[in-house]
Amino acid sequence: MLLNTFDGGCQPAERVCEWLHGAGMTNTITCDLTSDSTLLLAGRSDRIGDLIPPERRADTALDRWVLAARRLGFAQARLISTDRIRTAAWPREKCRFGCAGYGRNAMCPPGGIDLETLERMLGEYGWALVVEGAPPGRAFHDQLLALEREAFLAGLHKTLAFGAGPCPVCPQCPEDGSCRHPDRARPSMEGSGIDVYATARAAGFSLEPVAQPGRYVKYMGMILLQ
Repeated sequence: MLLNTFDGGCQPAERVCEWLHGAGMTNTITCDLTSDSTLLLAGRSDRIGDLIPPERRADTALDRWVLAARRLGFAQARLISTDRIRTAAWPREKCRFGCAGYGRNAMCPPGGIDLETLERMLGEYGWALVVEGAPPGRAFHDQLLALEREAFLAGLHKTLAFGAGPCPVCPQCPEDGSCRHPDRARPSMEGSGIDVYATARAAGFSLEPVAQPGRYVKYMGMILLQ
């Protein structure tokens, strides 16, 4: 079925997938075309994936996590290949010279994941789910952990989440730099050497610095999927 609106309006693919899911089409697959269009396949049968060419099935099977992210409360979620994640040396140095909390959180510089390790890790993954949320930070972190757990239990055993800003699990880390809850603590994107603004834009998000106090704040997180 070709679906158009009378005034030519457009809707994000993930929103249309939510509508389809609500109508009972519990299995949906999105296929980005070479034009500015997306093909949606939806149905009640789990054999819908048979309609996808074999070389594309591994990619489209991950689209379900966009819907899973929205279900868990994230405002938006976009799936991107890991070669579109922008890394650089300056994010960790900016933590050092621009953050009053430098050295106080075990998941942040000089701790956490260093740039060399991160770039090596990215070569071991094919895809990442970039998500947008909002304060409070602990609730956003818990959403990331819930999505990571769901993906892990679904068979993506290498799944790993990256948070936004300092890890919020504990009020403060022990003075010796150890972690009380390594099962729940996760590194931040920027603290690991990721250019969050460039990566968010590469994924199709609109992200700009907050110029005035009290304005709406977006949190960006990421989950590596494999």
